[in-house]
Amino acid sequence: MGSSQQKRMLIVTTVPQTIRAFLLPFATYFRQQGWRIDAMTGNPTSYDDIYSHFTNVWEVNFSRNPFALNHFTTIPKMIRRLISQEKYDLIHVHSPVAAFVTRFALRKIKSNKPKIVYTAHGFHFHSGGNLISNFLYILLEKIAGVWTDILVVINKEDEIAAHKYNLIPYGKVHYIPGIGIDTKKYSNHAISNDQVNELRQELTLQKNDRFFLMIAEFTPQKNHALIIEAFYKLANPTLHLVFAGTGKTQPKMKKLVAHYGLEKQIHFLGFRKDIPELISASIGVILISQREGLPRSIMEAMCLGKPVIGTNIRGIKDLVQAGAGIIIPHKTSEELVKALTFLADNPEQATLMGQQGSEQISHYHYEKILQLYNAIYEESLMAIPTL
Repeated sequence: MGSSQQKRMLIVTTVPQTIRAFLLPFATYFRQQGWRIDAMTGNPTSYDDIYSHFTNVWEVNFSRNPFALNHFTTIPKMIRRLISQEKYDLIHVHSPVAAFVTRFALRKIKSNKPKIVYTAHGFHFHSGGNLISNFLYILLEKIAGVWTDILVVINKEDEIAAHKYNLIPYGKVHYIPGIGIDTKKYSNHAISNDQVNELRQELTLQKNDRFFLMIAEFTPQKNHALIIEAFYKLANPTLHLVFAGTGKTQPKMKKLVAHYGLEKQIHFLGFRKDIPELISASIGVILISQREGLPRSIMEAMCLGKPVIGTNIRGIKDLVQAGAGIIIPHKTSEELVKALTFLADNPEQATLMGQQGSEQISHYHYEKILQLYNAIYEESLMAIPTL
């Protein structure tokens, strides 16, 4: 184990985007507390800015396919070798694939075994999911749960599921509302009118034009096609839609936009660093996913006092159902059209929803979340090892 002078933690994710989007405050905070913090992820060089936040960043060739052969052969051996070499006190695993593979690798360590904390950013099984895939993912979580000291869930549906399926029989389940958000960064006080006007000019918006914003990776489960269909049915040339993000389905979505003749109304911005400014300039933020954990884009919108349109799924409803926006079914463009129209035509009600969200979001400030994690880490280090 690490020395008493400096505790050692390894943060593990499948892809570096997870580290960059959620975990840099973790590294900064716990390094300030005297910890040595390392990271392990796939292809970290694609995000060079994460290196300065960690003592070491280790590269592992994780695949998003949980059943990739190297997850059960070469990668576990490499992980065990690294853990033995660096003598970590605690391993904090995040994304499902990396979390399973790392726990699978560490099951063979019998002496000086580090504690394992797993934060589930939304289980792969969920209400409304395919019965077969749900069964499979529940089984995998139960298997890996035996090798876990503490399981952290970030929404209420996952907390109920963790207990219902006894996912961590020898450890403990903790609910923490997300990974936290810097409410100072996502503040209207930090955004100038000039920045908003520059964005409007970039989008070539006319004086009466307004836009909705969707911040999401282009994947099938994010439902970009549904919102494109809704904008076609909306038939309002003064309303625009802005997509911030990249991903494998983006070319297909561009073709769909061309098919509907919406090239002047729907904008593909790709990866952006000015998300607070985009949110501030928008009417509201849309997220119509089929599956989420506790979505960051909705939390960002709430910080900036913008209403949200979201689907009736875990994570989204945890945030929105108390009045921060409109919840809709995830398979109907008609309901989405109604929600878009309501927010566009009723600015006062939209403002009230945004205010409600900004009042709620204080519970999710990252400093509060980090203090909760600090208590969990201390608890895990004092716990009796799992089998």
